[in-house]
Amino acid sequence: MPLVNVNGNGWDWDNLVKIFGLQRSGTNFLSILLQENYNARILVTTGGPKHDHYQVPLHLGMELKSIVCTKNPYAWIASIHKYCKEHNLQDNPPPIKDFIRDRFTLRRTLMGSPIKKFYTYTTNRAANPIQYWNNYGYHWLKQADSITVPYLIVQYEQLLKEPEEYSNAVANLLKLERNDNDFYIPQKRLKGWGEAPNRNNATEDKTFSRKDYFINKQYLNLFDKEDIEFINNELDYEVMDALSYEKEIL
Repeated sequence: MPLVNVNGNGWDWDNLVKIFGLQRSGTNFLSILLQENYNARILVTTGGPKHDHYQVPLHLGMELKSIVCTKNPYAWIASIHKYCKEHNLQDNPPPIKDFIRDRFTLRRTLMGSPIKKFYTYTTNRAANPIQYWNNYGYHWLKQADSITVPYLIVQYEQLLKEPEEYSNAVANLLKLERNDNDFYIPQKRLKGWGEAPNRNNATEDKTFSRKDYFINKQYLNLFDKEDIEFINNELDYEVMDALSYEKEIL
């Protein structure tokens, strides 16, 4: 077995799961569902940053069971725009009409350092946020061609609709045993907080109230017909089809 420095000696390697997904795509929600309800240890930074490309063998010298959480591209654009505005991650964030058309850059920034632009763990950019979503979706899809351990891609929207049923199906494929507690579903907003996030170290005081917003696609109200047409022209439909997302028409 390769030499691996993992923060958590004594963990059962069969229960380690590496998580991936774009910022604001539900990775914290998925992490808590698996961590709290199954015999699992969810790895956030071990094996590589969760918001970055799949590089587990490069970091650990071995593969780990992995899961990618995706969000509908229209919803993700709305979420990342809102996040940038709320957290002052961009100087004078543009209106969403301009945001979807502007170059999208994410830069590596140290935890706790002053933030002027976007904050993330990567140094990638794309012509616009739609292309960014395309690029990462394609990358994560292609990893399935070579990975020899369980590797799943799940939809955030399905987790919101049927958290217990969908999580049970995911856990079954990852070979994770259900614990004996009542099924726990987070009711408060979540934040990332190191490895093996749980209900105590990853929940905030604010109630999570955006379930209907995503399930009923209320975020589409942020876009006009020209915006939707622009997004549709930029989307990679090979990626869309593979991830079971549909084109929106206003």
